Amino acid sequence: ARGLMKVGDKWLPREEAELVKLGYRKYKGKWVSKEEYEEARSKWDAAYEVQTAHYDIRTNKSEEIADELGKVAEADYEECKRFYGGKEPKLSGKEKMTLYAFATYEDYKKYCVETHAEAELQAAGFARSDSNVVVGWDKTGDKQTFLETMAHEAAHLYYFRAVASGGGASWYMEGMATQFEGFRKEAGAYAFDRRSRSRIWFLKQAAAAGKHIPLDQLVAGDALTLINSDPEKALVFYSECWGLVYFLTHTENKGLLAAFEKFRESADRGGRPSLQEFIDLGPLEAEFLGFVKRL
Repeated sequence: ARGLMKVGDKWLPREEAELVKLGYRKYKGKWVSKEEYEEARSKWDAAYEVQTAHYDIRTNKSEEIADELGKVAEADYEECKRFYGGKEPKLSGKEKMTLYAFATYEDYKKYCVETHAEAELQAAGFARSDSNVVVGWDKTGDKQTFLETMAHEAAHLYYFRAVASGGGASWYMEGMATQFEGFRKEAGAYAFDRRSRSRIWFLKQAAAAGKHIPLDQLVAGDALTLINSDPEKALVFYSECWGLVYFLTHTENKGLLAAFEKFRESADRGGRPSLQEFIDLGPLEAEFLGFVKRL
């Protein structure tokens, strides 16, 4: 086209095309360098925004993370749908679930204070049953971990909206949500196997050192209380919750499979059953620790 140059799949005026090739971006009517653009978008009030079929996503981490979050969130949604037997979130009208992915602790802290969620200040993120917004922050500086945090919190919200709005016992809620940290990118798409690599590592280390949490204490524990009182034990708690749910949904022991399915049916109806009502924790602990050694 006369006077135009093609950049990617777009035809642009020659001067603009040259700027784009040099890495400049048009932002609020001005051409700015890549560094200036990224600095501007790192502020929460100018964060990157992505809309997908089921989510509104906002992050001030990077444009790359915004794009990856969109892909992870939709893959997470489909995996949740499979895991929960086809149940989908019940939202009003065209409302979507919202993910806030903060680049810094300062951004996250400000949100916690503004929403009266100070109890969550030591956490990497949270979801509440009374809100369609879930949040997380880049606590470790690791891309995969950040994406896993957001998938974890999105899975909590999915459960609240599709299964039981009131939630359930802490070990069960965290055990279910951590299943959705188990994914990897393959051929440009995200695939879930529910095997959380970081949780496996912490679980095996704790079990090998004899520092795992006995199951009677695990099922009575509370994740947020541990985050605020004993962060190291909280890591073991989350990892063991992941492992217990993964074991009970993959064991070759048909009796355990059936018993856990009955527990889930009761819990997912909004009840607060104890695992002990369905499974003897003594024999379960022995089988579970054997499974951990084989991971």
